[in-house]
Amino acid sequence: MPAKHPLVPAPTRTNVNGAAFVVLCLLALSIQSCRPPAQAEVIAAEFVEKAESAIEKRSLTALLDLLAEDYHDEFNRNRRDMLALTSGYLRHSKSVYLFIDLQRAAFLSDSRIDCTLFVALASTPIEKRSMLPDLNGEFYRVDMELAQADSRWRVIQVTWRQAMLDDVMNGEGADPS
Repeated sequence: MPAKHPLVPAPTRTNVNGAAFVVLCLLALSIQSCRPPAQAEVIAAEFVEKAESAIEKRSLTALLDLLAEDYHDEFNRNRRDMLALTSGYLRHSKSVYLFIDLQRAAFLSDSRIDCTLFVALASTPIEKRSMLPDLNGEFYRVDMELAQADSRWRVIQVTWRQAMLDDVMNGEGADPS
């Protein structure tokens, strides 16, 4: 029989049950958030590509499909308001090009992703980051939350802020090209 260590208690039914409970809780937590963090970035990047394509193609139908029914932003604009705002912008702009840099994406839960992007908006194509300093455009920081319903991801909430060129150029995920 092994010698007992004075600091390690002998196993008791209570200790074993407590340990089993802790293991079960950890297992439940790992199952609940079984998606790897990198998958949030993949989902967010695919969503951003769809949004960018819809805007550049001027497709309000495709944009509407990306907004959740209960969409809202910090100005209390809903889905219909956002569609009207976008429609007006597209009507007054001959062409719209975007440069989007996904900075961060993380699961809030299995069906929600929080992400941050920097967006450059211009009337000429933006093929790479190095073109931004010569760009006559607008820069924004966008914090958005995506929600999954019926196996589709849609934006449910957005916060927009004016950004500076340096924010886009020196972003965390900035690629020098």
